[in-house]
Amino acid sequence: MRDIGKNLKMLREQKGLKQEELAAQLFVTRQTISNYENGRSRPDIETLMKIAQLLDSDINSILYGPPAAEDQLRAKRQLSIALLFNGLFAILWALGLLIWNDQFQRFSFGAAAASWYLADMIFRPLCLLFLGWSLLQIISRLCQAKPLSTPWVPYVRRGLLLVTLTCLIFMLPYLICWIAWFFRNSSQNSVLFYFGQIPFLNRLDYFIIVTLCGGYPFVFFVLGALLWLFGFPAEKQQKADMDILPPHLPPQE
Repeated sequence: MRDIGKNLKMLREQKGLKQEELAAQLFVTRQTISNYENGRSRPDIETLMKIAQLLDSDINSILYGPPAAEDQLRAKRQLSIALLFNGLFAILWALGLLIWNDQFQRFSFGAAAASWYLADMIFRPLCLLFLGWSLLQIISRLCQAKPLSTPWVPYVRRGLLLVTLTCLIFMLPYLICWIAWFFRNSSQNSVLFYFGQIPFLNRLDYFIIVTLCGGYPFVFFVLGALLWLFGFPAEKQQKADMDILPPHLPPQE
């Protein structure tokens, strides 16, 4: 709403009207229109309705800006985020290969080798998760595609987030272990974790870390793509879907 003046000026120029012409049709002075556009004052609701009618627009476009402009701004922001993620992925992947080749040749035994295996099983799936989401984000901007918007989409999105969070929780101990080894040179007993008291967690841990992360890391690429497809992150709707006028606007000066 703080951009009412800018929105008004843009809509007036799109209509091809000068300030004097719009002022004449509203029965106000040109200075009044100038004050509206410069933010020195704001029109009341009745005047807003008249302006919207004269400019072949609606009040929401004056208050919040044309929807197309908002969509373009959101698209640019999302594309920037996607490109950033892909750039980070490329850097991490290249550094990971260099570090892996160097360290594995130097420490290809015992706890050191296990730690680097764990690092590979953690960082590679996370990179692929971000890559799957960001690539679809870029493709959507280029092809004007949008995530699914059916009523059941939020439930699927929550399920995918739950799966992702579960994997991250089980990765966390190994990530801590790898960081500890990185700074302390590690030891044979600090490499693996075992949930001996809860066999189910032990089997789930083996499935996530060894089977998925180690054997099929590209599953996380698909998971990232599905997160985008089902609208992650969820867009916040404007209050009352932008259809309700603000309760108070400063009166016309």
